[in-house]
Amino acid sequence: MTLPLSDAAPIDLARTPAFTLGATRVNPALREVVVAGQVEMLEPRVMQVLVALAEQRGQVISRDTLSQRCWSGRTVGDDALTRCIARVRRLAEASGDFNVETIPRVGYRLTAAEVEAEAKDEVEAAPAPQPAAPPVPARPQASTHPLDSKCSDRPCCIGSSRLSRLRRTG
Repeated sequence: MTLPLSDAAPIDLARTPAFTLGATRVNPALREVVVAGQVEMLEPRVMQVLVALAEQRGQVISRDTLSQRCWSGRTVGDDALTRCIARVRRLAEASGDFNVETIPRVGYRLTAAEVEAEAKDEVEAAPAPQPAAPPVPARPQASTHPLDSKCSDRPCCIGSSRLSRLRRTG
């Protein structure tokens, strides 16, 4: 849904189709955002900023372009745009499905979780390494019990160790 920025017309919420950002459903015509089953109403300017960022998903959009598209080119203070971005960020935090990044001295970029999820899916789709063959069990050691001369540390064999020594000497 990316538009060339040079052809970017002011955003008309009534004509903007509904879209999703991960599991978050956005209906611009009704100014509704559904996050985890909860419906939130957004102010018209906040919704326009969200739509503008979503249309350029993953790409940087300048403050001037946001001003042109959301305020029809009228000169607005930084506070108005900053307030709208802050509201969109609160919505992003609540949903966890997208994020709004500030690109210093340039503008803003919306990144959606579905893009990150696709990258994770590609990593997960790679074949997993095959498990190594089960280790070969070590040979059982010869028992030193009973009546072995090396088994003198057990109480049951103390007497037998003495017997073994007696047999050897005797």
